[in-house]
Amino acid sequence: MRWLYGVFIDAGAPGSKPGRGLPIGNLRSQHFANFYLGPLDRLVTRDLRAGGYCRYMDDVLVLGDSRTALWEWHRRIEELVRTRLDLVLRPEVTRVLPVSEGAPFLGFVVFPGTIRFDRHRVRRWRSRMRSLQRGLDRGDLTGEAAQRAADSLIGWARHGDTFSMRRAWVTRRW
Repeated sequence: MRWLYGVFIDAGAPGSKPGRGLPIGNLRSQHFANFYLGPLDRLVTRDLRAGGYCRYMDDVLVLGDSRTALWEWHRRIEELVRTRLDLVLRPEVTRVLPVSEGAPFLGFVVFPGTIRFDRHRVRRWRSRMRSLQRGLDRGDLTGEAAQRAADSLIGWARHGDTFSMRRAWVTRRW
């Protein structure tokens, strides 16, 4: 197994320095993220006993009741990823804030009781839907291809509370 992992790691990602990076979207990258970030999962769930924790690849959401506790957890997480994993938290996306303001996570904003698209994703979703319609109108896309792509976009949007947005799109189009 070590030899095989070595082959994957040494191959790197296209355009990256030798031995650096993994191809994004490749199933191996998901496995490596879970394996490599296991110590982070154990720190947050076993040692810190956070009120809520969710991680997808390298995107992490930690929930707690106390701002003081959250800052302490942030310090411990930062120390672990720096010293043990040789990683750095990106300050521009690392936030400690009340959940009432909404916590950004994977292109959504998580609020108590609801999950919404962030503004960027709403614009991106609408733009992609308009692009599909234009492709269909010009004859660049078959009805079947446009339907498959639209189904994918709708499926993505359904991960959040986007029913009103999706309904508005459909009723406006028909």
